[in-house]
Amino acid sequence: GDFHAGLNFAAVMEAPVVFICRNNGWAISTHISEQFRSDGIVVKGRAYGIRSIRVDGNDALAVYSAVRSAREMAVKEQRPVLIEAMTYRVGHHSTSDDSTKYRAADEIQYWKMSRNPVNIFRKWVEDNGWWSEEDESKIRSNARKQILQAIQAAEKWDKQPLTELFSDVYDVKPKNLEEQELGLKELVEKQPQDYPPGFRI
Repeated sequence: GDFHAGLNFAAVMEAPVVFICRNNGWAISTHISEQFRSDGIVVKGRAYGIRSIRVDGNDALAVYSAVRSAREMAVKEQRPVLIEAMTYRVGHHSTSDDSTKYRAADEIQYWKMSRNPVNIFRKWVEDNGWWSEEDESKIRSNARKQILQAIQAAEKWDKQPLTELFSDVYDVKPKNLEEQELGLKELVEKQPQDYPPGFRI
């Protein structure tokens, strides 16, 4: 409902908004063919009088071009634009979802390898001579060193007391946070073995 209300409101008010719908083919375990009979999402924008663009969501350059054009239209014409980026959800919907129960493993593998947007973009960059395996190896090695150095430096810092969790948002701490802080203190006192040395509350 929010989607339709949002599109209609933006169209009527001529709001310079760019809506981006990532159409990955699934809503948890429900395939798009079981969700609607129209030709994707792009037609829904047109039905509300909104300029709508469909783009290959796995092509970084195409997405960049579509978003850039949509933004230009929204700003110059002071009206909304809808982009439908056609893609695929390779991973599970969530940690409690096993997508292999409702789609074939080879289908997932195809999208993961053959239609991977990072691989597609990388191949284009390599074909233009702007990147190579050697460049990749160097940057990965340097990034790994920098990350390890940052971790080692961070581990030497004193840990902040846990009370910081409860004092960094509100000027006057609400009652529910006071209760949570007290509950945490009691838990730490009861089970100090579950917390690292030097742990402060």
